[in-house]
Amino acid sequence: MKNLRESQKGSALIMVALAMTVLVGMVSLVTDAGLLYLGNQQLSNALDAAVLAGAQVLPQDPQGAVVLAKEYAEKNGLQQDEVQVTITNGNKVISVSGNKQVNYFFARIFGYDRAELDKTAEAGIGSLAEYTGIVPLSIDERELYYGEEYVLKYGAGEDPEGIWHSGWFGTLALGGGGADIYRENLYSGYLENVKVGDVLELETGNMSNPTTEGVEYRMAECRHTPQCTFDNYQPGCDRIMIVPVIKPYGHKTVEVTGFAAFFLEGVGGQGNENYIYGRFIRFHVPGEFSTGQSGDYGVYGVYLRG
Repeated sequence: MKNLRESQKGSALIMVALAMTVLVGMVSLVTDAGLLYLGNQQLSNALDAAVLAGAQVLPQDPQGAVVLAKEYAEKNGLQQDEVQVTITNGNKVISVSGNKQVNYFFARIFGYDRAELDKTAEAGIGSLAEYTGIVPLSIDERELYYGEEYVLKYGAGEDPEGIWHSGWFGTLALGGGGADIYRENLYSGYLENVKVGDVLELETGNMSNPTTEGVEYRMAECRHTPQCTFDNYQPGCDRIMIVPVIKPYGHKTVEVTGFAAFFLEGVGGQGNENYIYGRFIRFHVPGEFSTGQSGDYGVYGVYLRG
């Protein structure tokens, strides 16, 4: 009986030893798998932040996009010299590749010291396809030049290029006609969604007083210090206006073919001769966008490419 008990104790010790080995292996697997998952997430987040930052200045500044991408990668724990940035597709796609070393903890018992993670993130820009907040102004379909001044609402007696309807001065009836609705839309932007292909009605009156009041209101709402200018503005400033690009559709209607952004310079002219003018800018906004849209009018959305 004594020998049997000692034999059972020996067997139990062997089973405990085997169980401990299995347990250590499981702890190693769970712990190091967690470290690997965390490292992978950190690398993905760093690369996503890098491409999204770089895309904000595309397509006009690809070199600046490279600098921004590397800066954001470094802010998120990567070394700039270990990050590769590529700009493709007409300066509309940015790719950032990087790597991260994950040091194992328990797996070292089994001879595994570390893992090397390599990933690539990619972001692109697309032309804005729909937007909430347009102003009740318009610009006819044409090639637009960065920094050039454009008239967005004409005065009476003018014969502006691209005007197809008698008595129309470039304004739109968004959500209904009349001075009050027009003024409110000029103040705050039209609060309904407008998309490429929509047909909009024209506002046929000159609306000189609401025009002056609306422009002066938006100019006064720029409370930044120093005040925003075309060369130096804050993205959320009220002096930045999203305007539909249009072409004729039918009687007193136009079709939206795209969206453009302008920095509001002011209102000119007296009485019925007043007009609104702004400078064309390239701008990135949240909203729905299209990569296949034919017209490129400088308003872009940024998206991560899977």
